[in-house]
Amino acid sequence: MTATGFTEAGPCPAADLRERRHVPGAALRGCIARMREDPAAEFRTETAATALGSSPFAFIRAFKAVTGLSPQRFHAAVRIEHAKRLLVETERSVTDVSLDVGYSSLGTFVRTFTALVGVSPRQLRRLARGDRAAIDELGALGAVTPGTGTMLHAELELPLPRGALVAAGLFPQGLPAGLPFDGCFVDSASPRFSLAWPVSRRRASLLVAAVGSFDLGDAWAGRMNGIQVCGVALLPTMRGTGRLCLRLRPLMETDPPLLTPVPLLMQLQSVRSASAPGR
Repeated sequence: MTATGFTEAGPCPAADLRERRHVPGAALRGCIARMREDPAAEFRTETAATALGSSPFAFIRAFKAVTGLSPQRFHAAVRIEHAKRLLVETERSVTDVSLDVGYSSLGTFVRTFTALVGVSPRQLRRLARGDRAAIDELGALGAVTPGTGTMLHAELELPLPRGALVAAGLFPQGLPAGLPFDGCFVDSASPRFSLAWPVSRRRASLLVAAVGSFDLGDAWAGRMNGIQVCGVALLPTMRGTGRLCLRLRPLMETDPPLLTPVPLLMQLQSVRSASAPGR
């Protein structure tokens, strides 16, 4: 099986494709564009579906077939992406940032942010500013035991982008976000890799991203261009089924935001490599 983009282990089922015919792709892209233009605006699935002349059920199915996520989860990811930028690029307080992106509850914002980014809002700001203590704390955040569980084997289709940093991560939810169970940098000359899938986790998602040169501040804020990706939502039946064949493609507007900052993944992988030199 060859996978590209953000997909649930292959092409959309026929039922999903039938649902998509009831909601034009241009209408879905317009809905996504409005989410990105004004993340703080309230989003209601029923209202969006009615505006497109669709039932909520058909709208959700069509939206998920295009993006890999439900409309509500995609909207939450867009809000958190905007929050990252405000935290890195402004001096606004965490409370003000939560209000700026549409959260009325600070606690809900902090929990959602931490789950999707991998660190709390305050930790992200400290890391982006090079706080040595915050960097040292990554040792505790990355305290997993690589190599425990089923090994997931994958291979990237050649050629890979010239001069790009290619990284792979195995995440604990359907959306590649938060801190990965395991991760590695991929050798562009021999792009086979293996990651540990903990036996305690039935589902996971694999994300591979290739990034070119970038400004560190922009990378913490999530402002990166020219990214190529491949993401796969993994099902329990995929354990021990052989090597996944993956093909990178450009990141598109209909893809969920990449919420775990690339510099965080690089620092985390450095911490893990130091604690397990044989990897």
